[in-house]
Amino acid sequence: DINRSIDLLTKEGINIHANIIYGLTGETLESANRTFEYIKSLVNTNSNITKILASHAIPLFATGMFRRLAGNAAAAGEYSGDLNKDDIFDYDALTRIYTKYFTSVNFEDMETLVQQTKGLMAGEGCHTSFEVYNPKQCDNR
Repeated sequence: DINRSIDLLTKEGINIHANIIYGLTGETLESANRTFEYIKSLVNTNSNITKILASHAIPLFATGMFRRLAGNAAAAGEYSGDLNKDDIFDYDALTRIYTKYFTSVNFEDMETLVQQTKGLMAGEGCHTSFEVYNPKQCDNR
């Protein structure tokens, strides 16, 4: 379906912004590497892919990912705050914990793939990522 959609967009001269999320539930290093190789092949064969957004899956509050993390006693216990009472979350920590408990890829390997994916698009403004907000590092905002 993705290839067919890209072919149709290419035929019509429509530019594409590719979105890649690593670290969804069940992600393995093999599946993450397959994703990288697939997007790399798409970028190499489709000149109308003009931007890439590559990121870790972030367990944002009220999502299924967040509920899954909060419902796992071991995972929730690793978080320094209270997932049921806090108003502000350290999403960097939550993403690392989620990766540890719900994927079989370590966070650093996943970060390498995020950076390599962003690197497929050279040039200013051709790639981006969701950044996770760590309130402990950004108190002066």
